Amino acid sequence: MIRQLLLNRTNDNRIGIMDDEETVSYRMLCQKAAALQQQLHNISQGCAAVLLPDDADFIAAFFGVLMSGRAVFPLNFRLTGYEVAGLLKQASVSAIITSLKFQPLFEQIYECASGRIPVIYMENQPSCTCKNIDPPPDTGADQPAVLLCTSGTAGNAKIVQLSEQNLDSCILSYLDKMDFEKYAGQHIRYVIATPFFTAYGIMILAACIYRAFPIVLLKDGFTLDLLYRAVETHRITHYEGGVSTATLMDQLAGQPIPYDISSLKYLGFEGSKDLIS
Repeated sequence: MIRQLLLNRTNDNRIGIMDDEETVSYRMLCQKAAALQQQLHNISQGCAAVLLPDDADFIAAFFGVLMSGRAVFPLNFRLTGYEVAGLLKQASVSAIITSLKFQPLFEQIYECASGRIPVIYMENQPSCTCKNIDPPPDTGADQPAVLLCTSGTAGNAKIVQLSEQNLDSCILSYLDKMDFEKYAGQHIRYVIATPFFTAYGIMILAACIYRAFPIVLLKDGFTLDLLYRAVETHRITHYEGGVSTATLMDQLAGQPIPYDISSLKYLGFEGSKDLIS
């Protein structure tokens, strides 16, 4: 299912991603993913790493890799060159998808490496029409679809593999728990403050795409003020993020909020939740 999610939005002109500057439709996201899918056909098989900030390009790259039939390895873009190099070697990465602003990072890595892994920059992707999109190959539901990096029990980086079956089960379980039918007639919009490269971030992203909900990006980092302002501006209904947000809210409880946040109906803190009446 997860490999098909964005492909199912091929002709969907509804808003997929939005911020204060632009909106990107699900159709446009699918086209960018398809362009990457085609480019990966020319690179030897193996997992592909994605090192990008939480934006539209990350979503297109992540699902473009899945659409190609490969496993995708999302990386924290704040890692050092030394950390990235070690993870690329450990995961036997065959391609890297990133942004031109991270080009110096990979040039630094290659100065000390014995070989070069092909690097694809999202800014250089050719346009792709929806007619050119190939369906994902059948790789088997129990085969690795996503690789995730954890700190490991001894502080050493450890890579965890998640199969398509694992991911599909988590996504469907979340959708069942949320029971979106109770919001019938409301226009649901999500803000995701959990990093996209984490298991929880991937699950929420996939759930939003499954239901074609708009995702609002907070490009300037995260503060409560930015969150409340975004809620007022974009009429956000659902928030998913870290528990630190709940702590900040508790600390500021009782203080006036200079924004209209009446549209906000749900606060999710990486598994825990708070329904706002």
